Amino acid sequence: MDVEQQIGTALLILGIGLAVLFIAVVALIVMVRKIAAEKTPAQPEKVHRIVVPQAVPVRAAVPAQPVVQEGIPGAVVAAIAGAVWAVYGQGASSIREIRREETAAAPVGRCAHPARSAWAAAGLLESTHPF
Repeated sequence: MDVEQQIGTALLILGIGLAVLFIAVVALIVMVRKIAAEKTPAQPEKVHRIVVPQAVPVRAAVPAQPVVQEGIPGAVVAAIAGAVWAVYGQGASSIREIRREETAAAPVGRCAHPARSAWAAAGLLESTHPF
């Protein structure tokens, strides 16, 4: 067999395959429409109307002001509130309290919990490091 005959045979097989596929898809569409027509009732059932009383308008709740510990400047409170709003959006969360941490902060590169291994501390720093 030369190359031209092989290409011709390949195209013939491709054409037959596409024709069979097209016929199968059309047959499936016809069957699905026939089944859907059988399940659809000829006359729709009577629709009962339900009267819903009108809702009374409710006033929006005033968000509670966060409890701020003494000695925290207003700029810090504003920065925290702005960061929370930027991350979670308005109304999605609320700040209840802003206070100083009781324990001293750990130096950079060290874990605040000495029970963690160096690998655990490295994993914690890597997974909580900001972008």
